[in-house]
Amino acid sequence: MTAIVIAVVLSFSVLVTIHVTGSVALARRRPYWNGAVAFVVPPFFPYYAVRRHENAWAIAWCVAAIAYGAALLVAATWR
Repeated sequence: MTAIVIAVVLSFSVLVTIHVTGSVALARRRPYWNGAVAFVVPPFFPYYAVRRHENAWAIAWCVAAIAYGAALLVAATWR
């Protein structure tokens, strides 16, 4: 049970870190509003990252989101 909690917390913290850092990176280049929109509406982050040819950010965000979703699924179905 402890491993499941650690997996949920760790995957969420990685996702938030990538999201905030990547949104700031998007906001430093024109158009600046892309970073603000990506910060407020999380699914837009990988979209804007791919549009700016920053595929590493998009892939990292998607992997972290999938890991978080999988950890939540395991936690929800654990008995």
